[in-house]
Formats: sequence, C-alpha cells, structure tokens
Amino acid sequence: MKTNLGKKITGCSMKKGMLLFVLFGLLLVSGPLAQEAIANPGSQADELIDAGNAKVKAGKHSEAIEIFTRALSLDGGVANQATAYFKRGQAYFELGKFDFAISDYSAALKDLEGMKTLNDFKSEYFYNSGRAYDKTGNLKQAVSDYTSALELLPDHLKARNNRAVAYYKLKEFRLAVADCDKYLAHDTKWASIYYTRGAAKIGLKDKSAIPDLIKAAKMGNGYAQDALRKAGVKWQ
Repeated sequence: MKTNLGKKITGCSMKKGMLLFVLFGLLLVSGPLAQEAIANPGSQADELIDAGNAKVKAGKHSEAIEIFTRALSLDGGVANQATAYFKRGQAYFELGKFDFAISDYSAALKDLEGMKTLNDFKSEYFYNSGRAYDKTGNLKQAVSDYTSALELLPDHLKARNNRAVAYYKLKEFRLAVADCDKYLAHDTKWASIYYTRGAAKIGLKDKSAIPDLIKAAKMGNGYAQDALRKAGVKWQ
C-alpha cells in the first residue's frame, strides 16, 4: 500500500510538474516577452510610413504628417527615422510649410550623418532641402544644398537644373550656363534648360542666346516663345 501510495504521489507530482511546464510555456508565448517581440518598433514604423505614403498619394498631407509623426515616436532604427523625417518634410512642402520642411530634411540628413553609403538617399534629401530654401527665397542656401546633392550624385539632373536656375536668379550667369551645359551632356529633351541657358547668355550679352531660345520655343517652352515674340524674333 505504501508503495502504491508513493507511486500515486510521484505520478501526481510529475503531472503537476508537466502542467506547470506547459503553463510556463504558454506564458512565454502569450505574455509580455512575446508581446515585446510581436510589437517590433521597426515593423510598426514601416507600417506607419507605408500608411503615411498612401495618404500623401491621396493628397491628404495633413493626415500624412500625423502618421509620420507617430512613426517618429517609435524607436524604429536610423533608416526608418530618416525616412519618416524626409517623408514628413515632403508633406510639409506640399502644404507650403517650407520652414517645417527644411527642419525635417535637416533632421533626416543628421540621422544619416557619417554613413558612407546611401549617397543616393542623402543626395535626394539635399535636393529637396534646396527646393524648400528656393521657395523661401534663400537662393544662396538653395545653391549650397543643390551643390551638396551633386557632390554626392553628379548625375542628379533635377539638382543640376535647379542650381542653374538659382544661379541665374543670383545673376551668376556664367555658372548658370556651365550647369546647363553639364545638364545637356546627359539630356537634350528638356526645353526649360535651353531657355535657362539662353536667358543666362543674354545676361552675358552672348549672341548665341537666340538659338537656345528658339530651340526652347520650338520645344514648347512658353517663356521662350514670349521672349522671342517681344524681341520680334521669328521662331516658327
């Protein structure tokens, strides 16, 4: 009897032990440790950035800003942080809030500071920052940012075009012409670049301005057409 009782007690203890082991396992799966693994800040930030992008595409920039701000409140890693700042900056830009956009572009660039790779991303951030400074009338800073974009990615044609225009506005005509020449070495189908070069050449009193303006006019550039019409130059 003692032997049987001992076996029952031992068996009962083993069952309890197994039950505790199972319960402990369930706690690991469904408890705080599992929740921590499931609620990964990086993946949450990714989801929020995607949701913000969808709002931007729908033209709902204010809602996008709120979502990107939520993404920034998470510790989703440097890449997500920089992306959220950049995307929020773009949304602010679309709303005409250029100072806020500049601040966010600056924060995005600071996040990527020291990284030797990701030059294409950094170049794009500088380009957009230049656009925002351009809108505020700070042309010298715009040129500085476009220059940074081009140093990282020399073939960034949008930055090249915008810097040429900024140089023209600053009456740095030779620099404007030089940027137009470099642009045209890559792409000859953009009418505005011929107009910008022609206008800069007029500033330099260079007679070769007229062929550039005629080329732009024939490609459909309205500014070139108006300029030639006022000057009495036929282009059609």
